[in-house]
Amino acid sequence: MEFNLSMEQRNSIYVSNNLKIAFEISSVSSIGLLDMISKLACNNVFVDFNDIEPLISKSSFKQYYNNNNDDYNFIDMIKSPYNLDDYLNMQINIQLSKQDNKIAKYIINRIDDKGILSLPVYDISKKFKTSQKRIRNIIEKIKLLDPKGLASDSIETFLKSQTKNKNLKIIIEKYLYEVKENKIEYIASKLKIDKKEVVFLIENLKKLKPYPLYGYIEGSQNINNIFYDIIVYIRNSKVYYELNIDNNLFCINKNYYNLYLKSNGEVKKYLNKKFKEAMFYKKSLAIRDNNIRIVMDYIITKQKEFFLNNSDLKPMSMKEISKVTNISPATITRIVSNKYLSCKWGDYPLKYFFTAKAVNKNDITDKLIKEKIKKIIVNENKEDPYSDEMIRKILEKDGISITKRTITKYRNNLKIKNFRLRKKY
Repeated sequence: MEFNLSMEQRNSIYVSNNLKIAFEISSVSSIGLLDMISKLACNNVFVDFNDIEPLISKSSFKQYYNNNNDDYNFIDMIKSPYNLDDYLNMQINIQLSKQDNKIAKYIINRIDDKGILSLPVYDISKKFKTSQKRIRNIIEKIKLLDPKGLASDSIETFLKSQTKNKNLKIIIEKYLYEVKENKIEYIASKLKIDKKEVVFLIENLKKLKPYPLYGYIEGSQNINNIFYDIIVYIRNSKVYYELNIDNNLFCINKNYYNLYLKSNGEVKKYLNKKFKEAMFYKKSLAIRDNNIRIVMDYIITKQKEFFLNNSDLKPMSMKEISKVTNISPATITRIVSNKYLSCKWGDYPLKYFFTAKAVNKNDITDKLIKEKIKKIIVNENKEDPYSDEMIRKILEKDGISITKRTITKYRNNLKIKNFRLRKKY
């Protein structure tokens, strides 16, 4: 038997568990941070989770600008999220009989993330040893809950439930692909109606809710809220911001702290470990909070005109902030990861504000070019839209040298269709 010994050199860095936690706290979103601290509170006796969730909903944030009130109190905008399961179960308990309650909850647990039930009625009736008619009646009752149409058997069924127009129902049932491809003439010939009527029907189709859980946070059980990490607002022509979650998420339990001071032996050892863990989290939260504020101060200063007037973004890099703030680029990357900002002009990931120069000879960014392409398309003649080559020539007149291929790429990034599909009849 032969033994082969070999040595292999590897470049590796040992990362302690505390450092991993610090990295995670720095990079996690506000809602993720709340989840982290709530789990910590379940496993650490020193952690008194404040159990406050100062999460501002999109609708209430927009209300601030609608009111245009400089003295608007941000506390009035605080809104706690509901849990979708709890919300639906509450409605089921009120509106359905006890006999149907169990079946309804089973159905609710089988819907997908769009609110569609793909499980056949036959399978449900077999499981509960009851008639298919009864199952269908329960499903119809579920469809009347909020949100409407929940447990529809398909997207098409849900769309048709929102209209009484016979031709629109036919389009939904048979010609959705043709709608996507903008085949107006084909649909008109099949339905034997005027092209203008088809255009009118498609416009109404676009106004329908695409699926029952549309508008709910994807992959989340929270409803009626869009969560922001930073809220930017204008007051007296100055730009201010608030963090949706600050570092005051929990406090140290006084009773256990007093017990810790008086304890000894194994109890002291156990409490000492938990106390150090709690204090490490508090320190990491304070560092996270401070770093976000440093980065936000720089963003507000650099992109002030954007927040005030929706002007074009100025070129800005993470290395630039790193040099000014003495925070490493890696730390800045973690700070801006998974963070979202809401302002008067819309909702943006923090990474949106970091832009590189697209062309060396022009102080212009990729995002600025995309915005220009978007504006050109918005203002085009809808009956004779611009091709990518025509857009290239328009940009060239503005002093922006860019290839047709790049325009196609940017247009696709903006999720804008090509000129043939944009054409309106």
